[in-house]
Amino acid sequence: MKQFRRYLKLLAMVLISTSVFGQEYCEPGMNNDAIYSFYKYNIGAISIDEYTNVTGQGNTSTGYDDYTDEEVGKFKHGETFSLKVFPSDDTYYNGGHVNVYIDWNNDSDFDDTDEELGSKSDVNEGDTAIYTIEVPEDAATGQIRIRIFYGEVASDVDDACQTYGDYNYGEVEDYEITVSPLITASFVVSDTNLTV
Repeated sequence: MKQFRRYLKLLAMVLISTSVFGQEYCEPGMNNDAIYSFYKYNIGAISIDEYTNVTGQGNTSTGYDDYTDEEVGKFKHGETFSLKVFPSDDTYYNGGHVNVYIDWNNDSDFDDTDEELGSKSDVNEGDTAIYTIEVPEDAATGQIRIRIFYGEVASDVDDACQTYGDYNYGEVEDYEITVSPLITASFVVSDTNLTV
């Protein structure tokens, strides 16, 4: 009977942890398979500090690419890093929009305060959208997801869960950084007699 109770407790813990921690991110989508060149809004490359990923057009069926399996960078609470988005060379010349989302508390969404970094407008071929980002002191540690949108109009990039549509032209890419805790040390000095 004791083993059965242990089994039930273990099963309950597994079910609770799966329901709480088993959330998945929404999968966004954009139309980046434009027939006409004046609808092309593709991410050509991104850089996060020393990491660079040259992507070109990416996934033409969904407009979404997941690069979360790549080693991007490690940062500590309070540390600042740079994120740059470069439109591709064949991007239409008329006013693209970039927006960046970071899931600082690692709860599988981008809905919390300060998780949307803000849209940058009029980002065209040859331009660079630059974000200077400070890791919040209360950010979760571990793998933290970054979602980058580049689209034709502001409404294409104002929702982290934007879904594919015939007329929302652009591209979305996901990355992950590692946030590691600051290691602090404290020393206690007591009164002692030292003889040298």
